[in-house]
Amino acid sequence: MIKLTTPVNFTGGTLIIPSVCVGNVAQLSVDLIIETLKMKKVGIIWHPALIPIIGPPAYWQDFKDTTTSAGELFVHSDENSPKLSVLQIRSPLVASLMQDFFANLMEFIEKEKFKEVIILCSCYAHEKHTIQESPFVYRTTNENHKDKLDSLKWQSYTAADASFPHILGGGFASQLFRNFEERNIPSMILFKYVSEGDNAPDAREMVIKLNEFLEFLPKKEDGSVRLTIPPSWKFLFGNCPPQSMF
Repeated sequence: MIKLTTPVNFTGGTLIIPSVCVGNVAQLSVDLIIETLKMKKVGIIWHPALIPIIGPPAYWQDFKDTTTSAGELFVHSDENSPKLSVLQIRSPLVASLMQDFFANLMEFIEKEKFKEVIILCSCYAHEKHTIQESPFVYRTTNENHKDKLDSLKWQSYTAADASFPHILGGGFASQLFRNFEERNIPSMILFKYVSEGDNAPDAREMVIKLNEFLEFLPKKEDGSVRLTIPPSWKFLFGNCPPQSMF
């Protein structure tokens, strides 16, 4: 399903997967990560569950006769940061073919020996009933995460039953998390309650929140995170209207 265009050793690395979700917060977050770290595209995804799209380059480093497609794999690794990969998914999955997509994805993750997977998504803001709490919620199957997440005071999802529910507006995130849980693939899901609109600020907040845990982003002199905005963000709400219409 994932065709590598460059040989990569993913062993022991972290894979980030966004779910197509309300406000596209997860996709925008991955855009920020890819552009900020100048990640290298090393693979493309082909599966009938993934609705095909094609477009111009999304990132500054891609401006060399390349195109953007529905699913692409990027990697970043150097001596000063952990080995990090992201799977940018830009279109929704066909429901009837979703489980086969998950099966292929899990085979790839196990074959390449990733250490862990992190799923990003968002949830409808009106589903949050306790507004005093953090807008971010997580759930993890990796016991090694517990001490650090407790020290960060992240809010863990809790429920009367042990099962993880459907995240309304979160796309395939909760289904994929359950598949990872059943297959014993160490994984974590991080989501934010959001409303539709200009969700670029939500994406920035999500990347900064994720950086608290992974500590993978460059910092400014004042210690704050330095983020680079990709050129594709100029067209989040479409192109400017043609002058001729006036």
